Amino acid sequence: MELTLDGDAIPAIETIWVMVAAVLVMFMQVGFLFLEIGFSRMKNAGTIVPKVLANFSIAALCYWAVGFALAFGGSGWFAGTEGTFLGTSNGDLFPAMAFSAAAVPAKFFFQFVFCAVSLAIVWGTTFVLI
Repeated sequence: MELTLDGDAIPAIETIWVMVAAVLVMFMQVGFLFLEIGFSRMKNAGTIVPKVLANFSIAALCYWAVGFALAFGGSGWFAGTEGTFLGTSNGDLFPAMAFSAAAVPAKFFFQFVFCAVSLAIVWGTTFVLI
């Protein structure tokens, strides 16, 4: 028995896998939330959740507006030159993402959660020291 996939199945499978991996990385935010709560005083535990949510929200807006375009849009010599505000009407705007057939919004979400987690690591250390 030979397994064959049609042309629409490969991008769908890759998109689902990218989204599953992104959701797993997003759960790292919860881990860092618990880490920060564990390292802080009980009286400050209630302020950590809104801080993490604000961190995630601000990172989402900034990465959507310009971050993804700077990292992957166009072919500038230092940074991306196209695709601000996730202009995904044309997948050719993101040549650095051509290695996969997954949808560009899925790739955006995958890259964004890594951006948000890295920000959570840095921002969490500054709160613990206060």
